[in-house]
Amino acid sequence: MTSTTPAPDPDYTGREDRVFSAGLLAPNLRFIRKFFGADVEERLYEVWGVSREEAADTERWITYDTALALNKAIVQVTGDPEVLYKAGLLHAETAEVGVVFYLAKLLASPKAVYARIPSMGRSLSRITHFELLELKDGEAVFEFHVSEGYPDHPLFDQKRRGTLAAIPLSFDLPAATITEEACMNRGDPTCIYRVRWQTPGSKLTLGLVAMAGGAALGAALALPLDDSPILGAVVGLVLGTGITLARYGFHRLRLALDRIRTQEGEIEALEHMAGSRSEQAARLEVLREISDLLHSAKDEDQLITTATELVARRLDFERVLFWKAIGDKLVAVSGTGMSQQVAAGMGQLWLPRYPDLDGRAPDLPLFGLVLETLRGRRINDVAAFRTGLSERGRQLLDRLSPGPFIVVPVQSEGEGVGLLAAERSRQGSQVNDADQSLLQQVANQLGLALDNVRMLEDLRHQRRDLQNALLLNQKYSVYLPSPVVDKLRQEPEAALELGGKTIRATVLFSDIKGFTQWSRKREPAAVVDGLNRYFAAMDDIIADTGGILDKRMGDGLMVVFLHTGGDGEPVAQHPAARALHCAQRMQRAVDLLAAAAEPEGFPGLQVRIGVAHGDLVAGNLGSRHRIEYTVIGDVVNVASRLEQLCPPGGVATTGDTLRRAEPATFSAHSLGKRELPGREGAVEVMQLELSAPA
Repeated sequence: MTSTTPAPDPDYTGREDRVFSAGLLAPNLRFIRKFFGADVEERLYEVWGVSREEAADTERWITYDTALALNKAIVQVTGDPEVLYKAGLLHAETAEVGVVFYLAKLLASPKAVYARIPSMGRSLSRITHFELLELKDGEAVFEFHVSEGYPDHPLFDQKRRGTLAAIPLSFDLPAATITEEACMNRGDPTCIYRVRWQTPGSKLTLGLVAMAGGAALGAALALPLDDSPILGAVVGLVLGTGITLARYGFHRLRLALDRIRTQEGEIEALEHMAGSRSEQAARLEVLREISDLLHSAKDEDQLITTATELVARRLDFERVLFWKAIGDKLVAVSGTGMSQQVAAGMGQLWLPRYPDLDGRAPDLPLFGLVLETLRGRRINDVAAFRTGLSERGRQLLDRLSPGPFIVVPVQSEGEGVGLLAAERSRQGSQVNDADQSLLQQVANQLGLALDNVRMLEDLRHQRRDLQNALLLNQKYSVYLPSPVVDKLRQEPEAALELGGKTIRATVLFSDIKGFTQWSRKREPAAVVDGLNRYFAAMDDIIADTGGILDKRMGDGLMVVFLHTGGDGEPVAQHPAARALHCAQRMQRAVDLLAAAAEPEGFPGLQVRIGVAHGDLVAGNLGSRHRIEYTVIGDVVNVASRLEQLCPPGGVATTGDTLRRAEPATFSAHSLGKRELPGREGAVEVMQLELSAPA
């Protein structure tokens, strides 16, 4: 498996300091392997983004984000929101705890181990701090806080509670009860844990008293018998010791039996939740079907609608709602099994995402707490739940009129983005742990599918932006009318398809007479400099008259004039008129360039120009290796041949072109009908009279 850095939670981006010992992760990984199997463990490494080899290196230190990503991945792959508490309890098993177990035995009691918590914590973490506020037999109070810049997280809190509860289990005692009197995840500055456990110390003390009492009794009984009081004391001591050991042994036996009964109860509960192997297989099949359908959705709306329909149909719920987190609100955006009234008002089914303060204490939000803590809720007694809600929450609950329901968080890219709520409204129906676990797994799949859909949408936008950028770098934006360019931007694939479209336009060709001989007499730098000055003058005139430069061919130019302008709107002046005006101005500019003094001048510069109007095909030519947008057709050939037969310093056009170009504004004389090379049929050729400069 390729090792990758886990995607950090958005709230913790940039926390790259290595602050936790990797040894803290090992019990979590062993817990997954032991209770969920190799397949789930392999999936865990995939979701976590850390390889098995990296995780096995317990000598290294890891970042805050890496540890948090593991906790989130464990919840995701197991579908159990309380799984980290159970993983914390694993610390009680000898095989898992190892040297910590033997250290606990040497310390002789849970009390002694709890006393060492602050120092042991410092050896495993650089940012978390335990302080022992109170310690006595059977009870301890700890204050916990995190270094500035590293916020706490509910999943870390869950694991801490499990670990604190596990310590008495190493002494064959029941797990400790944990009361969290303050919590940073509820807005308190620190966490306060009150730990209470059962201690065998009182029974052992009574045994020692019994030993002493037996020795005294034996000595007293020996006196009337004139026997040795020392012997009587020894006999009494042996008797008291036997009684004490027997009592302590019976106590250990009772604890062991209690432990066995507890484990049997846990196994029975797990079996009840999991059901038979056939039930598990059926549920896996349902999850597989749901996963396949969710991951085939193409957009977010389709995905959410599919999710609510699948939960209702395959998981046996009557009504299902998806609430989307939008800013500081939760908005219902999709529902299945809703009444017409509720369905019609889906857009108005919103709640504040955060609790409202009434001046004394925060109201319990209907669903917001699930999203903020990322812990699902299961409600069977809806009436009792209603009493704790804010007024807004009670109104919405009354409007929905739900039966027993479950609400679970949906996460995308490590952030809560919505809630999935499912209800059983049948008479006498209840929702249980197995229902909640299954719904959470569906929500996890929905979150992954949302990640995929949003990533694909981002890629589509990036691809479209890239194609637009490439399109703008080509000559489409200056060659085609704006509506055509806009259409290509909306359908960028069209820019890569071979083919064309017939349009009517005017084409102008120009070429410098004797350029080859002229360039042979000059240095290459002088030739380039001269051409650049020539092209700069010509380009300004072309742009000013609305022409579009199609290509440069050495010293030659090919220009196209359309019926529309750069904004895509029709232009009043005919393209033939604009092309002939352009040709006249080009010739006058050539005269100015030729008259300039050396070395800037271009002495003897003369240009031939041909202009023709007609139908042409504009489109993509070439192959998959190289595509060029250009124009082809008879009118292009005519304009090129006219330029070749035109006298130097002149402008040649056709009679048809001149008639379309407001002939009253131009003077021309006929050169007669000419056969043009490579073309059948004679063409009336006209030579334009160059008007005096304005």
